[in-house]
Amino acid sequence: MTKSKVTMSLIKDFDTNFGKVIYYFEQDGEQLSPDMTTFPQLAEWWLLYHTLENPYGGNDRRQSHLDRRGARGKDIFERALSGSETTSFGRRRTDIHIRVAEDRSTEKIAALRRTFTQLDTLEQETN
Repeated sequence: MTKSKVTMSLIKDFDTNFGKVIYYFEQDGEQLSPDMTTFPQLAEWWLLYHTLENPYGGNDRRQSHLDRRGARGKDIFERALSGSETTSFGRRRTDIHIRVAEDRSTEKIAALRRTFTQLDTLEQETN
């Protein structure tokens, strides 16, 4: 059985230009996906990447790319991101739990807060 050779990490980051938390997939330090802000965007990109751009190389008996063991195929990715342990997941890469591998946003948000605190302190001193 041949497995997909793509190993990627989900990265959580903070976009300092727009002031929002973003997510993207990365492999070997190189960003593979566009910046995304919502789980439905992540789910759509993840599924398309593994089914269309990097398909499984072996014989596949499934006719559908959705894991139908859940209540609905659409909510499997949301349950995976929330860390739900109540759902059985398959062996496909698109069926497994996906978690943030590295949170780069924490330090950037903390630095932004420190900057605003310093500005607020300077403003209060001048008034």
